[in-house]
Formats: sequence, C-alpha cells, structure tokens
Amino acid sequence: MTTTAQNLIDQTNDYLGNYTTSSLDPGAKLRAINRSIEYLKSRLGFPSDETIQRFYFSEDQNFIPLNVDFDEAIGLFYNNPLLNIKDRTWDYLPYLELMQQRGDGSANFLFSHTTINGSNQLMMIGSNLIKGTMIDSLDVLGTWVASGDASGLAVDGLQKYLGSGSLSFDVTHSTGTATLTKTGVSLNFQSLFENHGYIKLWTRLADIDVTNIILRLYVDSSNYYSITETDQDDASAFVASQWIKIGFPLDNVVATGTPTISSTFTKIELRFTVTSGATASDYRIDHIFTSVPDYMDLVYYTRYKGTDATGVTNKINLTTASDIVRIGNYFDDYQDIIARRAALSLSPQLRGDKDFYAVYASDFAEMMKTLGRRFPRKRITNNFLRHVISR
Repeated sequence: MTTTAQNLIDQTNDYLGNYTTSSLDPGAKLRAINRSIEYLKSRLGFPSDETIQRFYFSEDQNFIPLNVDFDEAIGLFYNNPLLNIKDRTWDYLPYLELMQQRGDGSANFLFSHTTINGSNQLMMIGSNLIKGTMIDSLDVLGTWVASGDASGLAVDGLQKYLGSGSLSFDVTHSTGTATLTKTGVSLNFQSLFENHGYIKLWTRLADIDVTNIILRLYVDSSNYYSITETDQDDASAFVASQWIKIGFPLDNVVATGTPTISSTFTKIELRFTVTSGATASDYRIDHIFTSVPDYMDLVYYTRYKGTDATGVTNKINLTTASDIVRIGNYFDDYQDIIARRAALSLSPQLRGDKDFYAVYASDFAEMMKTLGRRFPRKRITNNFLRHVISR
C-alpha cells in the first residue's frame, strides 16, 4: 500500500479537527510531520529504514565517505557471508576510543562513525584478507626521469613520508603536463585487476595548481592503461604542503591500444596536469604500492523519509502532499503514531485538554511499546563489546 504525505496530513487533521481550523499553513503541517518522523526514527526501528552501503575497504585508508542519507550504523560485515566469522567480526567503538586503538599494533577489526572536519565518515581499523605489495619505495632515483613541465628530479633524504627518502622535482608551466617516468620494470598486475585492486602513492604538492594526476602502465609505447584521479584517496580535494595519498583503482583503467590484464608492464608514468599558475619547486612523490581491498556491507538506518511522487527521487524531508512515505511499503499503521505526535506539535493546547491528553499519552505509550516489540530498534552506540576486542 502506498502512503503519501497527504495521508499523514489527513490523519493529523483528524486530531486537530475540534481545536483548530484548516487555516494552518500546509507547510507547517509538513514540517510537523517531518519532525514527528524524525522523533520516531530515533525511538523505533522503522522497518523501511535499514539500508546497505557497499564499498571497498583498504587497510591503508581508514576513512570512508558515508552516503548522504546515513543516520546511524547497525553493523559492518563482509559482502561475502562466508567471511563473516568470529575471528573477523567488526566491532564498534566510539570515535575517540578508536583513535587510541589506532596505534597499538593490534589485529582488531574496529569501526566507528565521525563527523570530524564536517565530513560524515566511517572510520575503520583492520587488515585486508590479501596483502598489498611495494612497487617502488622511491628511496633512490633509479631509472626515473622527469620531462615536460617537470625538472630537477632528485632524491630528498629530509622531506619524506616513508623509508630513507623521496623523489623531489620542480614544476614550471609550459605544456601543462609534468611527467615522471620509470623504465626497465617488469610488472604483472593480473591478480590485482581480478581483485579490484589499487595502485597508490604518496605525494606532496608544492601548490594546488594541479588539476589531476594520471597513472599510466605501459606494455609498450602504443599499448597502455591510464587511470586519472582528481582527488585524494579519501575523496577529499588536493591540498598543498602536506603529504597526501592518491589511489588509482584498476577498475577505472582506460585502454589505449590493446593491453590486457595479463600483460607485463615495462614502464610506469605519472603525469601531473598543471594550470598556468604552477611554477614551484620541490614537488615530491614517495612510496608506490598496491592494495587489495575487501568488499564490505555497512548496514545503517537511513535519513530518507520517502520519495517524490514518481518514487524515483529520495527525500530527506517531505515537502509536498504527493510525496510517497517509505513506511507505506511495510506497515501503514505507523501513520497513526506519526499523526498523533505531529498534531500535538501543531496545537500545544491539546495538552490542556485533560481528557484528550490522558487518552493520548496512554495510547501513545502503548503504541510505542507495541511497535517497538514488532520491530525492535537495533543500536550499537555505546555497545563497546570490550569482551571481544582482546583476541
């Protein structure tokens, strides 16, 4: 059965009939209904609210952007149910406690939710099923050469992210591309391709006049793969004067010629696309490595309350009478309790009617108990599970 916002408005009017006229702003009724749904979402487990966000987790990337409708986590699992065993159970910790766990070297599988720096993110600490490998530590110059707008390629033993050094280079805008190339390699990434792997590196940009960074994997000069990245591995924008990590997903390769995933790659190229303002010294790259992610399912409660009349566009707030309410696809008897609380918000004087309010409070409490038993709300907040964290 489809439930629309108009159905909720009509039922709310039933409780307002003897206390107010229909002159109430229709927008006020919709706002009251939205606030009522939000209150009940926090108290009851709406059967329509459980949602899954699927993503790839790499152990070197602790922060994962959450869907815009994320409200509260229910649980974190591997997408492959055969992997959800006791020794790889993902346990929840509050964010600050998880930060303390981050450096203890344990093999726990822990996750949390944080809005630090205004970004809604999942934080995860754990190890992948398949370990990545080092491609180049960039501690020595080797066969790397600079060309295009890049020059002065050298080893920097002071400013580095890992190991004993990094490679530094200067950029002066001319062609719009600063290129670093390593020849004489023999690399096979078939397993990495088959497991949705990444090639990653650390870089330090001297300025933010970098539009994108392109990784090319050459079989020969006519056959190669390209991957273009316009942001950091955690989906945030490029920043200057600090080490940032760039992740190149092999799922996103674009082929030139006829390379295959089983090809042997003989040359690596990094191309920094720069704007006319790029004239700076001491860009750096360090630590090129692979990562084999695990496919995860985050089960969470959604903030969406419904869709537009077409059923296509999800809506966090109901804004028109024709909007479709999510609960109608499951249990339409949630309409009554939503309408009761909305009516009380619209007409606080209802509290002054002792007969009405006594019945209202009793019925509301009973309905909350009944609906709460039917579909109990799942919570993990403050469920620290410390008895299973020490493995």
